This record gives sequence, structure tokens and C-alpha cells, in this order.
Amino acid sequence: KEYHLDRDSKIATCTFADHAVPGGTFRRRHSGPVSEECSLPRSRQKLAQLEEAKQASIQQIQNAIDMEKSQQALTQKRHYLFDVQREKETVAKCIADLKLLAKKAQAPPVM
Repeated sequence: KEYHLDRDSKIATCTFADHAVPGGTFRRRHSGPVSEECSLPRSRQKLAQLEEAKQASIQQIQNAIDMEKSQQALTQKRHYLFDVQREKETVAKCIADLKLLAKKAQAPPVM
């Protein structure tokens, strides 16, 4: 039993029983007058749990954003490498064409 002073300075009794259920436990109020003093600790605990859940959700969202940024950066790097490879192939073709032109320029004229 927990004893709390009510607004009239009388002692109010809040009696709770813990009940085990699949997935956790819950408290059920058995007897005693309803007062702020009885419900306040429970409300604070509930607010703390909600705040904790909110912070966990915010962290999950931030993790997802960070993952997305990482994936976008990786995609940009892949595009860059693809462009570099394509330019390399183009440069190689140009070099081959220049070599062929140089060879033709050195060949004796055909009559």
C-alpha cells in the first residue's frame, strides 16, 4: 500500500495489484479514493515511456535518413565511375583513330 495526502490533508490509500499477462504486467487499482497524488507517479511514468518511445522513433528516422544519404552518395560514385569508364573508352578510340591517321599520313601516296 502507498499512502498519500489528499487535498484535505487526509490520508488516502492507493492500493494496486500487479497482474502478469503475456507480454508484460499491468497494474490495477483495487481500492482507495482517486487523487492526483495517486495518479501523478503513474502519469509521470507513462510520460517518460512515451518520451522514450518518441526518442527511439526519432533515432530510427535519423538512421534511415543517414542510410539514404549513404546510398545516394554510393550511387553518385557509381555514376561517376561509369562516366569515367565511358570517357576512357572514348579516349582509347580517339587514340586508335589518330594512330590510323598518322599511319596513313606516312604511307606513300597511291597513284
